[in-house]
This record gives sequence, C-alpha cells and structure tokens, in this order.
Amino acid sequence: MSGLPGTIQVLSPSREGAERVMQDMLQARGEEPTLRKGQQRVPWTLKTKYYTARVEVKLGSWREEEEEAEAVVLALEPSQTSDYSDFLKEAEAFFQDRQPDIRVLAWYGADEEKKDGSSKEMEDMSTWCIEHEVELVPMKVEEEEEEEQDNEPEWKGRRGKDRVVEVLECHVWSSAVMVSKSKGVTKDKGEAEEDGFGEFQSTEKEFRDDLDDRLHRLSLPDEDEEGGEMEGMDMEHAFAQLLSFKDNWEDLSKDERRKRADQIAESFVDMLEDEDEDGEE
Repeated sequence: MSGLPGTIQVLSPSREGAERVMQDMLQARGEEPTLRKGQQRVPWTLKTKYYTARVEVKLGSWREEEEEAEAVVLALEPSQTSDYSDFLKEAEAFFQDRQPDIRVLAWYGADEEKKDGSSKEMEDMSTWCIEHEVELVPMKVEEEEEEEQDNEPEWKGRRGKDRVVEVLECHVWSSAVMVSKSKGVTKDKGEAEEDGFGEFQSTEKEFRDDLDDRLHRLSLPDEDEEGGEMEGMDMEHAFAQLLSFKDNWEDLSKDERRKRADQIAESFVDMLEDEDEDGEE
C-alpha cells in the first residue's frame, strides 16, 4: 500500500450515523468537513508531532467489494441501540474477513439511563467490545454538548470524538511520513508538504527507528520536576516493552501483534499527552 492513503471505514446502521461520526472525527481537529450528497469518500490528514499520514474516510457498507481498511469506526445512535444485535453480528463477520488493525465503536448517548455504567445493555456491549478487540467510546449527543460539566455522567475511561481520533493517531499508518529529519529520513515536513506526499513515503523501519529515538529521549526523567524519576522509570518500562515487541514482531500472529500493540499504545498515550501539554505551555 506504499504511496496510497490509508483507509478508515465508517460503518453504521444508517448513513446519517456514519456521516455524524465522520464529521465529529474531523471537527475534533478543527476541520469543517464538506460532504456532498452521495459522496462516499473524504480525504483527511492525520497529524501528530511524529508523523503526517494521508488517509481516506470511507462511508461504507458490509457488502461492498473487497477493500483493505486499516481502521474501522462503528457508529451507533440512541435510536439504534434497541436493534443493534444484527449490526454487531455483521461487524463480527467483517472483522473475521478483513482483519482491520484498529477497531472503534462510537456509541452516541451511551450514558443515557445508565449513568453508573452498570446496566445490562452497557455490560453486554462492553463484553462484546473486549471479545472482539474493539475500543468502546461513549459519544455525547448534541444536546449533551451544551450541558454543564458537573452534570456529566461518570465514565471509566476516555470519551468523545477526541478519544476516537486519539485511537486512530496511535496506529502506525502505511502512509505515515515523518514530519522532521531523522534516521533514514531525508526530507523535513516542509519538503514533504511541497511534494504533496508524492514519492516521500517513510518505510516502516524508518518510522519505527524514529519512534524509538523519540521515545527513548522521552524516557529520561526530568530531575527538576517532582516525580520525574518515577515517570522516567515508567517510560523506560514501556519503552522496553516496545523494543521487545519489535524484536519478536515476525514470530507473532496478526492477532497477537494487535493485542501487544494495543497494550503498548495504552502505556504511552498518557505520557505523550502530558509531554504535548508541557510543550504548549
């Protein structure tokens, strides 16, 4: 897939649900999506401090022609939760057939009438997501966006459109291009954008080498900050997991790779977010 944009396939019982989560994803990064009537694909660029990746957000259906999708985002709206069982069965068959690396379920109104997260419906959905390696993300309905923060129901974990994009950004996209000059990469961000990504594609090895270098530097504790030594130790442990994962990559099945990658991504995401916040201050 070198030179081609990665694909994010958005699936929902209705086109309206698929369009809604797609718009939320793009708006989470300050973009205003323009979707013409009948349009099925929207180009998008994922940008992090480490890479830029061209992707295509595709509003798809289960029965379309075979097409590789690196990520799948499922969307359920409040009006659809009463009959979502058939939708989840189709999702299971889709996962089995296509084996997407990233799987997200954006559940709009997930907190309604189940604010403690302990309802039977919530338990069943959480269990299904765990069994099928899907990230469950509760999404706010439009009316909830205007409510006071104090009135928001509690949820164990991250939520909302920002979390959906975070999950997508943790993936090593096939179209990833490093944004700065590093090991094996000969062009910086400006040159890459000038070329329109035409022939400037970072190889998987170059991407991982650069990521290793950056994470290693992040693993060093800041002696001037309280708790720096402990944070450094935590990062060193996560970094050691990443190196072990790389060394044993070829010996793992695709499912095992996905599980290990998810575990390591969770170890890093909080620390990377903290570093981003420090850099903006």
